[in-house]
Amino acid sequence: MTKSVRRFFVPVLVVFLVASVSTFLFARSESASKLSYNGTVIAELETVSSEVALARGLSGREELPKGEGMLFELGEDQQQTCFWMKDMKFSIDIMWLNASKQVVKTMERVSPDTYPESFCSETPVPYVIELPAGGLSESGIKPGARLDW
Repeated sequence: MTKSVRRFFVPVLVVFLVASVSTFLFARSESASKLSYNGTVIAELETVSSEVALARGLSGREELPKGEGMLFELGEDQQQTCFWMKDMKFSIDIMWLNASKQVVKTMERVSPDTYPESFCSETPVPYVIELPAGGLSESGIKPGARLDW
């Protein structure tokens, strides 16, 4: 490769790599939908399902504003599903849901200080939803509730 060709391709390659890494690190969601309970919209859900997005979750963010949440689509063949507060900067409410979108377990006001403790469902679930701390009590969602999105 000649010097002039390298001078052209190296900067183009660097720009491409920076753009790719930025997209990978800072992409917020794969899709969005509205979470509702008893006909009332509770939150705008950011939906994640790729392995990278599922692992990252809300880690590293400064906040989860009221009226927003994250839906983890885990797939039907999940084993026991555990979450932890690694790299979290704020407390959240967590709910685990079965395939019928029925809440099977909740945890309220889970603090970043709990890391490295894990919070798990006792049974396999295809969905987990995280809301800002206090979102469950404000909406009245409890185990047994059926949600829509």
